[in-house]
Amino acid sequence: MRRLFVSDYQSKVTGVTHDHIHGANLGVSVAAYRFAGGFTPMACSEDRDLWQRLQAAGFCLVADPGLIVTTSARTDSRTEGGFATHMRELAAHL
Repeated sequence: MRRLFVSDYQSKVTGVTHDHIHGANLGVSVAAYRFAGGFTPMACSEDRDLWQRLQAAGFCLVADPGLIVTTSARTDSRTEGGFATHMRELAAHL
């Protein structure tokens, strides 16, 4: 599972950036957070939504593939469509 996840993750790294947005590894200044209106109440992907609104507002965003976070590899969750769903979809390929 780990190899499959790492391979999938690495395939989305381009140069010095990537397209992964995870709330577990998202740092935002209070000013930027407030300007963007904070997290929108959503079932999932509120972190990606905030990122996209900050990007649209012209904030300088950095997605550094060198910053690594360890998180759960669980495949069940209260919310469909989040990270656990992604892990479950990867597990289906094993």
